[in-house]
Amino acid sequence: MMPPVQIAASTPCLSPTLRGVLADTVADTLEMNLRFTPAEKRVLKKKRPIPPSAWAQKHRVVTMSALPGPWRNDVTPYLTAIMDVPALPYVREVIVCKSPQVGVSEAAHNFVGWAIDRAAGPVLYIYPDRDTARENSQDRIQPMLTSSVTLREYVTGSDDDMTNMRINLSHMPIYLAWATSAARLANKPIRYLIFDEIDKYPETARKTETDPISLGMKRSLTYGEFYRAWKISTPTIETGSVWMALTTEAQVVFDYETVCPFCDTRQVMAFENIKWPRRSDKKKSHPKPETVKTEKLAWYECPECTAEWSDDDRNRAVAKGRWVERKTGREIYASLQDRRPAKVGFHLPAWISPFVSLSDCAAAFIAGLTDKTKLRDFMNNYAAKPWVVYEKTRSEDVILELRDDRAEMTVPGDGKVARLIWGADTQDYGIWYWIVGVGWGETAPLWDIVHGYVPSRRKDDFSALEEVLFKRAYKTPAGVAYPVHDGVIDVGGHRATQVLNFCRKHPGKAFPIRGAGRNQARHRAWRKVDTYPGTSRPYPGGLWRLDINDHVYKDDVAGMLQIHQNDPGALVLNANAGQDMAAQLCAEELDPEKGWINPRQRPNHLFDILAYLLAWIEERKLRYLPKPEKAKPKPKPPPSPPVRGRGVGRPSPSWRG
Repeated sequence: MMPPVQIAASTPCLSPTLRGVLADTVADTLEMNLRFTPAEKRVLKKKRPIPPSAWAQKHRVVTMSALPGPWRNDVTPYLTAIMDVPALPYVREVIVCKSPQVGVSEAAHNFVGWAIDRAAGPVLYIYPDRDTARENSQDRIQPMLTSSVTLREYVTGSDDDMTNMRINLSHMPIYLAWATSAARLANKPIRYLIFDEIDKYPETARKTETDPISLGMKRSLTYGEFYRAWKISTPTIETGSVWMALTTEAQVVFDYETVCPFCDTRQVMAFENIKWPRRSDKKKSHPKPETVKTEKLAWYECPECTAEWSDDDRNRAVAKGRWVERKTGREIYASLQDRRPAKVGFHLPAWISPFVSLSDCAAAFIAGLTDKTKLRDFMNNYAAKPWVVYEKTRSEDVILELRDDRAEMTVPGDGKVARLIWGADTQDYGIWYWIVGVGWGETAPLWDIVHGYVPSRRKDDFSALEEVLFKRAYKTPAGVAYPVHDGVIDVGGHRATQVLNFCRKHPGKAFPIRGAGRNQARHRAWRKVDTYPGTSRPYPGGLWRLDINDHVYKDDVAGMLQIHQNDPGALVLNANAGQDMAAQLCAEELDPEKGWINPRQRPNHLFDILAYLLAWIEERKLRYLPKPEKAKPKPKPPPSPPVRGRGVGRPSPSWRG
């Protein structure tokens, strides 16, 4: 309650009538008690400036987290600058290219909480889809308001003011929108914009509108230089929104510099310094990803003192760290003070996060050595870098480095091969073929046994191919014979009817396959062939054909050809592989719009066949064949006891005859 305020009846500011009334009814002075509502007190009270990171540590309570409770900056020290920089008077936009599980979304919520308490203005969160917007409202934003004593004072208490898509506080609104709804992005003046996971946004909010980011940014025009925007996302490809914003919009980009806990050397952590033990066999191959992850085998090697950091050492190194400008290495606030940029970028890989183990990063990379999809996962979700589509021409010399010392038609020994399979591609006057050995396990190599071309002058003449596939002997150096089990032959072009007849002649050993191009919705699908190719005449009995998205499997071929011969999942050629084979494997190139093309129209038959073989291996699950256990030698029987009454070795009575 305010102290009494004395108002004299003769006060000049009062009207003559009011002065007369006061003079007649009360004494010469009147005491009045004035009270301010809590909201008026908050408005009139002057608050000391505080940066968002300090505000969060004092007032924010995290509910949905691996570490629930009061916010602690020391858990994720790299987030303090990300929260504080947009509060600087000259910074308008913050761009964060990050991996998952580093806490950036919570940092954005902290900034919004600070804005609610210290610099009020309408807020708009924009998510990729409606479900994500609703879930974030229910699980994160509303609990942030109700769990904080400070923010709870701004909640009106009305159910109508706390909905999934709009929150009306006592002094400002919070809107939630999604990128596919132009209506949710329009007709609102907004001071604070939070664009979350922008690489998942569609190209346009709808056919007649621009992209969601541009549409959202138009809402900030009313606030001029006082607006603030966060653009947050895990990257996808080089032309994705967050990578383009980081590399073309941001006027300065910062990386996080750690401090070695052993030698105090400052360094930006690089994945090349994350190490793990190699297997002790001759090839020194990588261990299984699951083993690295579960047994925590990886460490970080300081490039200066070669000390091996554990996860705890990494956390200590991060705790002492700071953000530095990527180009100059200057400390973040010194750089910002000089440059005063309006748009600031941050890059956050997973290996600086306390929630991600170094072994998790190593396991993801090892898994990517044999699987292009998993390699993309490593690049996007661990390195926080875009997936670069394989576009460069493969080198023939690099292909030939995949050869070992085996002669043609020789199967690797020591039980390395599980099964021989084949692929073929028909031509007008002959057939290209390739027989390969599939190893045991997901990361086993693919062995080139023999490849080549056999003549076939007549369309129905497959005798030379039958000789190669079913009558030749393929043996290990020790003489162990391997039959060719099964395989696929292209039915999409030459001799389609004759190929179907060949497959019917060899049931269980020959299957028709066709590359269906990029329009194939699924990677692989079996289709029933009921008519002769190119006609409406019924094909007696019908036959099943495997259609594949050959662009997907050619991507896999390109990835496999980059794997070193001694690493898991490699293609190992025999010693007779020559320049012609290498040229065929380098014939096709990837066009970003058209897919795989053969711009110089060079022979590419073996490249096609290898794509068919990879599809067949996946379809038949040949990487998961159970490896037979070695038969244990039978124990020798114990010696028979001597016959009682006779010495050992004495003849029996029947000897006398």
